[in-house]
Amino acid sequence: MEVLRTGECRSARSTRPRAAFRERFCAYDDGHAAERVVRRFFLDEGGDGV
Repeated sequence: MEVLRTGECRSARSTRPRAAFRERFCAYDDGHAAERVVRRFFLDEGGDGV
């Protein structure tokens, strides 16, 4: 995790990849994403909402 230790994750070089990540995945972050993963994969519950 050198990138975190050195601060590279906040550099200009990482701005574009970070923005691409947010654009792709943050729309799914509704505060229940981790709960859905646990329910689906560990508790074998369906994915029909939370």
